[in-house]
Amino acid sequence: MKIQLTILSLLFGLMTFAQTTIKGKTISKDGTPLYGVDIHVNNARMASSDFTGEFSIEYNGSYPVEMKFTYYEFITLSKTLFTPTDGKNLLVQMIKEKVTDLTQEVVSASRSVEKKIETPVTIETFSEKKIKNGASANFYDELVNVKETQLNTTNFINKSLNTRGFGQSVNTRFLQLADGAESTIPVFNASMGNLLGVNQLDIESVEILPGASSALYGANAFNGIMFMNSISPFKKSGVSAYYKHGYTNQELAGNNDFNDLGARIAAKLSEKVALKLNLSYFQGTDWMANDYTDNSSVTREGLSTTQFFNGVNIYGDEIARNSNAAGGVVSRTGYTDIELNDGKLENFNGDFSFHFKPTEDAEIILKQKMALATTALTSSDSRIALKDLLVLQTSLAFTTKNLTFRSYYTANDAGDSYDMIRTAINVNKAAKNNPNWYNDFNASLAFLRRNNPTFEDEQLLLMAREFANYSTVEGFTGNLPTSSGGVPRFDFGTEEFETAFNDVISDTDLTTGSKLIDKSHTIQSDVNYNFQDIIKFAEIQLGGTYKNYVLDSEGTVFNDADRDINYNTFGAYGQIQKKLFDERLKLSGSIRYDKLTDLDGSFSPRLSVNYTIGKERRQNLRASFQTGFRNPTSQDLYNGANYGFITLVGSAKDNLENYSNEILYRDRNVFGTDQKTVNITGDYIYNSSFTLGSVQNFLDVFDANNNPQAAIDLLEIEKIEAVKSEKVESIELGYRAKVGKFSFDFNGYYNKYTDFIYTKKVITPYFIETNVTPELGGIGAALLGQRFLTHQVYTNANVPVETAGAGVGIEVSLRKFHINGAYNYTKLFDYNEEVDSDFVPQFNTPEHYAKLTFGSEKLFGNFGFNTKVRWNSEYEWVSPFASDTITSELVLDAQFSYGIPAIKSLIKVGANNLFGEEYIQVIGSGKLGQSYFVSLTYNP
Repeated sequence: MKIQLTILSLLFGLMTFAQTTIKGKTISKDGTPLYGVDIHVNNARMASSDFTGEFSIEYNGSYPVEMKFTYYEFITLSKTLFTPTDGKNLLVQMIKEKVTDLTQEVVSASRSVEKKIETPVTIETFSEKKIKNGASANFYDELVNVKETQLNTTNFINKSLNTRGFGQSVNTRFLQLADGAESTIPVFNASMGNLLGVNQLDIESVEILPGASSALYGANAFNGIMFMNSISPFKKSGVSAYYKHGYTNQELAGNNDFNDLGARIAAKLSEKVALKLNLSYFQGTDWMANDYTDNSSVTREGLSTTQFFNGVNIYGDEIARNSNAAGGVVSRTGYTDIELNDGKLENFNGDFSFHFKPTEDAEIILKQKMALATTALTSSDSRIALKDLLVLQTSLAFTTKNLTFRSYYTANDAGDSYDMIRTAINVNKAAKNNPNWYNDFNASLAFLRRNNPTFEDEQLLLMAREFANYSTVEGFTGNLPTSSGGVPRFDFGTEEFETAFNDVISDTDLTTGSKLIDKSHTIQSDVNYNFQDIIKFAEIQLGGTYKNYVLDSEGTVFNDADRDINYNTFGAYGQIQKKLFDERLKLSGSIRYDKLTDLDGSFSPRLSVNYTIGKERRQNLRASFQTGFRNPTSQDLYNGANYGFITLVGSAKDNLENYSNEILYRDRNVFGTDQKTVNITGDYIYNSSFTLGSVQNFLDVFDANNNPQAAIDLLEIEKIEAVKSEKVESIELGYRAKVGKFSFDFNGYYNKYTDFIYTKKVITPYFIETNVTPELGGIGAALLGQRFLTHQVYTNANVPVETAGAGVGIEVSLRKFHINGAYNYTKLFDYNEEVDSDFVPQFNTPEHYAKLTFGSEKLFGNFGFNTKVRWNSEYEWVSPFASDTITSELVLDAQFSYGIPAIKSLIKVGANNLFGEEYIQVIGSGKLGQSYFVSLTYNP
């Protein structure tokens, strides 16, 4: 009997160790096969399911067997197989994770994983699901529907994201990161939409922190910060792709097709190695700009627009000089935006990454990104035609459970880009230089007035302008003076114009050309360590950043024609967090120190408390106090752009020391006929310039024969302080709750800004002579003889600026339908204008902003829809380039979708600004019309 039992035991042992086959199929709740499910046997990955969801594993081990099935966005499933029979024809049904808006995990608020409801500050999120159900032509446009966000559109590519006021067309106050790396383009010190971001097929999540975040993220996280996180190829492998075709409709540009296509290819080669490739390409026609309202920064009372006019989207008319014949200032004839910009739009984005896991919780990522763009950009100072702008970013990251280290190199090349204002000015000069043009205008006006006394002034001004432009007056048979020189104006569309235009945009000498050269780059390294496994009484993190800027524009953007510009910034921070009272109370404190070359360092602390209430912990109260700061940009520090009618001079100490502009001139009234030479230095500009307002007052009232000293006494010489870091103190209160099917988020805040960075225009005379008689103008003698230059300088306001705001967001799911609503109130308080009369805050934000989303992912069968409507109140847009009122607008977007589970695809038909009027978001850019599209997305 013992022998029989022994034999049976041996046979059973042989059976349990014999090779067996474990086979089965993975499906979702609705029976759809799941491709790429990772299947683990006794904690070792053995296989992945195929396109039909099936898998087969040859197993040589003993029983029982522990099986684990993992799939992106699905709940991990475990099964125990007790005998080989249990492993035959397995049907594994996996359930998708159900994550609510408030229970989803986020990282950005505290640099550590926590549920959204527990974060110490306001945070907004945007998921892959919301991208799938979006109604916009591209996913980045969908961000406008997130609570607290404002999107300022200058073109199809550059959508400038902002929160809580002071929006800009190129926003240096808001920081964007993609997988932890800044997507900042060196020449702009800002991001350009999603140009260095994440492919829409590769988005895992988007997190937005409205308001100052300098305590953890440094200087540029001043108005807020956005994190775009991509999907790891270890989580999701395979091929995804999309194609979108549509057209835009704009009154100026007409109907124009666009095409948008992209792909994500990810391969998990083993448990340790994975690869990922993302590609996208967009081609279309941009929104064209035709704002021809007057954009003069100085009031010209009583002057005819025939004599003086400076249109927003007319360039070249910025050149203006005083005319004795006309009795005031006369501007040159300009060219329109659409004559200098073909409206072509192209954008290519690509990235390739290599992922290696040396251990289970460590990963090394080597990534290369590339972006290429052609579009028109409204900057704060000009309109730029970006032609083949190239941006490259190479990054290396090493992450573990507690350590994050990242270093990356970002470079740009301006390609064939050019400045439209300079283009117009120099095309004009190529036909007839400014002295000759003004001589012709003055001589012809005086001649015509003398010989045609019956003509009205308006007719005489038109005839004088035509003569200055063409050296003749069409249809006029009377006598005309002889032209001073040059050739007739190059009219748009003529061969002469095309030749001159092409010559100018390929010329880097800014006195004759407009081509921009910029090959600037930055090198940045970041490190963060969480001591949670070493220190137990609280969670402590330490980290730091170093960034080096190398500016290289050969004098076309920065003051670097004959020198290299190199500066850096570094920062270090620490944070401590502690949970108390059954982890209901969470206390957080952090502090950061940052230092930029030649500027004083800045400390930015943050203190916060939040408390979870209720038995089910579905309600949370939060409060925080934090300070933030914003360093001056590269343009603020090292600008040297000369437009002919104005020169921009940055205020960095070494920039002022290296800036000089040598000028030859004569002033017969003061110096006789001798030719004089003056060297306008940076220090002279910042210490010896007149305020713009006082010059206007002086010129308006000066009368050599009637108390000229009274006018001279109006002149003010202002010593401009060099720009320094801007600071903000912010207090915020908030409440989040999940009540039944409703999610709520309320918040309110108050901000106080000091040393607000801004630009101002000053008038720099060639000379200031205290011994000149009042009859000749005294210290203003140079102004009367037009012996002065206009400069834009960079400084800080002497008056504090205060803002406050509140917001509410509500989300609810009712059966098949989902509803999201948001309202934001943002207020700029009055400030003391008498303290700093030149300062005008560029708030650029509506006081009221409301948004509503209503839709259903599966209305019936596989059909779905989504509608989004948003409304903003009227507000003022202020910038050095152009200022005006942005009207109240109501915008409706809608889409209908149809899912095709058999091929893992989704068809979508959408429309943006449906039934609406054309509207504008940035003064000086094109109006936004309607866009319509149909798309097909394959995303298993």
